[in-house]
Amino acid sequence: MLQNGTATTAGTDGYGSTNFFEGKTLFYSGSSAAISTLQASTPKNLHWSTTSLPSYKGKKSAGMAGNDIVMFKSASKSQRKGAAAFVKYLMSKKQTISWAEKTGYVPLTKSAQKDTDYQNYLVKNPTAKAAVRSLSFGFQDPAFIGYEQYFSALNKSIGQMTANHVTPEKALGQLQVQIGKMDTQN
Repeated sequence: MLQNGTATTAGTDGYGSTNFFEGKTLFYSGSSAAISTLQASTPKNLHWSTTSLPSYKGKKSAGMAGNDIVMFKSASKSQRKGAAAFVKYLMSKKQTISWAEKTGYVPLTKSAQKDTDYQNYLVKNPTAKAAVRSLSFGFQDPAFIGYEQYFSALNKSIGQMTANHVTPEKALGQLQVQIGKMDTQN
């Protein structure tokens, strides 16, 4: 589809929404976090919606990600205590619902997802429903030392194949060499 022009990649800015806003594409795949941007940026005469990704050979799949919250081992006792209090605050039902409504992400707890307030929000904001429906078949990339380097190299290889028409053999061969170097560095 890329070769015959019936599909394109996100483009140099990395966001499929840019071409969508400009009416240059019928649809795109992106994050639920973009819903607020879509609501603010989409021309008023453009009626749009969201849905889960299509299945492939009967299997559904959706990558899950979000804002990462970490605590470093080197943190002082008071910093760890403060971080724990902050995480507890973020995980509270009221706060995680508020966060989800403002960001387009899904509430962090199942009880918040099922809460009457959040369910009422979904009724009033049907574009938020696809992300919730996708949870049952979602996956998350495993974390490991050097992941960011790996992910960047992988995306570069995919970009070479899709946008620059580099052969898979060449792009994946280069990726294999890069990963080998990363493995020895980490």
